[in-house]
Amino acid sequence: RNISMHAAGVLISPDSVFDHVPMAKSGNDEITQFDMTELEHLGLLKMDFLGLRTLTDIHKAIKYIKEDHGVEIDFTKMSYDDPAVYKMISEGKTEAVFQLESGGMKKFMKDLQPSCLEDIIAGVSLYRPGPMDFIPKFIKGKKNPEKIEYEDPCLEPILSMSYGCIVYQEQVMKIFQVMAGFSLGGADNVRRIMSKKKPENLPPEKKKFIYGWEDPEGHLKPIPGALALGHDAAVSERVFEQMAKFAGYAFNKSHAAAYAYVTYQTGYLKAHYEVEYLTAVLNNRITNADLVKKYTNYARVEGFTIYPPDINKSVTEFRVENGNIRFGLGALKHVGTALIDSIVEERNKNGVFKSFEDFIRRVTANSLNKKSMEALVLAGAFDTFGHARSQLMEAFPKYMELVSVDRKAKAMGQFSFFDTFQEETEVLNKIEYPNIKEFNKETLLKYEKEFVGIYLSGHPLDDYLDMYEKFNFTSDMIPETSTDEFSSEEDDEIVDNNMNFSSNEEGEEDGEGEQVEDDNFVKDGQPVTGGGIIKAVKKIMTKTGNMAFLTIEDIYGTFEVMLFSKLYSRFKDIAVEDGLVTVKGKISIRDGKSPCVIAESIFPWEKNTVETPIVQERKVYLRFDTKDVDIYNSVKRIATSYPGNSQVVIKCTTTGNVFSFNTKVDVNNYLSNELTGLLGESNVVIK
Repeated sequence: RNISMHAAGVLISPDSVFDHVPMAKSGNDEITQFDMTELEHLGLLKMDFLGLRTLTDIHKAIKYIKEDHGVEIDFTKMSYDDPAVYKMISEGKTEAVFQLESGGMKKFMKDLQPSCLEDIIAGVSLYRPGPMDFIPKFIKGKKNPEKIEYEDPCLEPILSMSYGCIVYQEQVMKIFQVMAGFSLGGADNVRRIMSKKKPENLPPEKKKFIYGWEDPEGHLKPIPGALALGHDAAVSERVFEQMAKFAGYAFNKSHAAAYAYVTYQTGYLKAHYEVEYLTAVLNNRITNADLVKKYTNYARVEGFTIYPPDINKSVTEFRVENGNIRFGLGALKHVGTALIDSIVEERNKNGVFKSFEDFIRRVTANSLNKKSMEALVLAGAFDTFGHARSQLMEAFPKYMELVSVDRKAKAMGQFSFFDTFQEETEVLNKIEYPNIKEFNKETLLKYEKEFVGIYLSGHPLDDYLDMYEKFNFTSDMIPETSTDEFSSEEDDEIVDNNMNFSSNEEGEEDGEGEQVEDDNFVKDGQPVTGGGIIKAVKKIMTKTGNMAFLTIEDIYGTFEVMLFSKLYSRFKDIAVEDGLVTVKGKISIRDGKSPCVIAESIFPWEKNTVETPIVQERKVYLRFDTKDVDIYNSVKRIATSYPGNSQVVIKCTTTGNVFSFNTKVDVNNYLSNELTGLLGESNVVIK
């Protein structure tokens, strides 16, 4: 019916592939018409080459370290035994460290207290379904090596490096070879049967392992078996059963070692050059708003300042500035990297921008549009010029149009408006900024979150920090169920010697809910009290009525709240977007689903009872001169930014005419603040 291609599979042949197998085309790619199993039976070599984004993190960080400190880091020339790295890992400070970022892995490392690379290799291998059962035994063996017991003396040289536990595929193969006399090829075949979880094929292999085997035709080398080599039958059977249980999940050590090397390298960079490393991590995820938010927030927790976007200091990417991080303009929404590159090029060529007007005149009209200007203004990129963002928002469209007309005139060989009048008066060459108030704090922060992705100049809940002293729950206490950004790409196909990687997106894996509980996290069923701003309300129809899922943002992040139909019918007037609420309930943690709070009650905060979002029946009454095109367009822009069901009634102050605006709005605090800032409090009435 169709053809498909392995995401990372490369076939290696001694000569032309076409001499061995039929070929086909898949787009521009040449592929084989045989699958991996048939290719291996033909004796050809199939390799999977996996690309890790983490390698780019390391490359960028090394570059930044050279620029900032003049230090050249070459991991091929250093030992992997830095005590500072293992101390950091043992303390669980492994945010942004490859493989070790999840909550469960942090706890595992705290319990294990790794002291060498071999411990990291084993840790990477054990923290997955199946082998996780051996984690307590592994930790106990590391802390008390004198108490390790082996089923048979021949196992000690094979398992001593992993404290008596079978951790790797290579160990399974070695046990077959040493204990029962299998060849390495024969041992690998049995390992494959085990890893493919084909129990019907195991009894003959078990018999071979214990009692040996001879080829009836005499072509193959005989297997002596454990008994013939002097091992006890009962012990041999237990060892075989243990291997059969574990081999289905065992990790390829060479693969785990390669991962552990990357883990150590990211740990080394974080331990010694954290700001450069975090900057590299951010730049490698600059188009992912959620990850930018995650790692900028973490950088703040670590004590670094995130300097806001600045048209004269920022570049396209994040960069290190005075030991802190300057926000990259390329991370702003609705601003393309091509535009930022041209802005930086112009700034480097002709000097910093002296004013807002200077910026608009110097940046090419082709790449600068209204949407990108709004993003730059509301993100605070022009704050350096000393004008209110509300003023810039009202002033720039008219000035951009003036500059555009002037450029077109120049292109047609006509005189320049600016060149002609610049010497006579500077007034004609400057923007006339309207005399309006700056947006209030809530509006400023709302726009920062919209265009920057994070709050930079504060947080909407800064005035309510005392509320959190009464809570026993915040969003950072929810354990992660999905795998983290710095985990591996593999699913449990990795147990196959072919190393068949899944085709999941980079930095993710299937995630089978393998989570070791952390004492810092909440548990399933635990009573909690928390709260914050309701950022989203999702209603779902049920047989008994509407239920709702609320997304609540607190000072650390967001968490989900479930309101069953009976409770939602009681609190639906409170459970609205932008509402400030306290939620009491119980934690629900289910496999494969994000943890959430099952609400039992919900209460509005004091401010919310005063400024409860307006319901559909309320109207917005505005009074201004409708003949003033600039003001009319500003009102239109604000109204269309908040679509909803409430009617807008406008009275013209010059004609006295009253009419309904053709756009209905969602009445909330942000809308009210913007209209009041534009028209004045006496000209905006909501009732």
